[in-house]
Order: sequence, then C-alpha cells, then structure tokens
Amino acid sequence: MFADKGTHETYLTTDGYLRYHGGDYVHRVIVEEALRKKLPVGAVVHHIDYDRTNNNTNNLIVCQNQAYHKLLHALQRVVDLGGDPNLDAYCSYHQCLHRKELFSPVKKRWNALNNRCREATNEYRRLRGLNRDKFDWRARLNQQYRRILNRYTSKGISWLNEE
Repeated sequence: MFADKGTHETYLTTDGYLRYHGGDYVHRVIVEEALRKKLPVGAVVHHIDYDRTNNNTNNLIVCQNQAYHKLLHALQRVVDLGGDPNLDAYCSYHQCLHRKELFSPVKKRWNALNNRCREATNEYRRLRGLNRDKFDWRARLNQQYRRILNRYTSKGISWLNEE
C-alpha cells in the first residue's frame, strides 16, 4: 500500500531483518500499514523483544530518530542489569551500574550511551596524563576561586573586582 513491497516473498538479510525481494523491510511496511501513512524521514522501527524477525505490531515501536533508538537500548540495558533507569546509569568504563549522582551533574553531558562515572573519568585522565594540572591541589584551589569569582561577576556583583 504505502511502501514498495516488490514481490511478496521475503528473505533474511545479513543483519537479521526480513525484507521483501526488491522492496522495503517487512517491519517498516507493517508499521506504515498500521499507521496508514508513510514513516517520516529518519524514523527508526525498534523491536521490543530484540527479535528482528518478530514483526508483530505489538512488538514494534517507532522512534523519531536513531538517537532516540539508541537511548531505548541504553535504558533497556540498565533494566536488564537489574537497575532503575530513573536512578541508575551504566558506566562504560567499569561496565557496571552506578547511581546517577556519581556521573556528571551537567545533564547535557549525560547521553546514556557511552557514559563514564566521575571516578572513571578521573582515573582515565590520570592514567593517560591528561589534564595533569587538575590533580594538583594548587590548580584545584585556583579553579574553585575562578568558579566563585565567575559566579558573582555573572550575577552583576562587582564589588569583588573593585580595589
């Protein structure tokens, strides 16, 4: 109806999906017929049970893009390891679950995919000699001073800069 099915015979692709000969993937055709419209450009169809040949409509979810599809897989990994996706995150360095508080407090740096806890990030940097000055106590003290100074000057408090 909406997608090009080619012939009605299907075959298994090398990546494990069913595909019509000379046409589209079976799961995309099934979703388009269920929705009665074509999928938007960039949309990805996710198989809930990870069985790429199970094309039941109850097993398919339409993701708006590949990033959201990867996020589903990352959150499912947390659930599979026995964690709560709202409280726990997977550390790719330690390859285990940690509480989300142990990761970067900056939300935009947390992508749920290849994320490291703060301890792992510091260990990685120490082992490779990266940002050596961040582990020096004087440099850390100066960094804290600069952060406090920036916080007050950004709020319009100028008495710190006056002499």
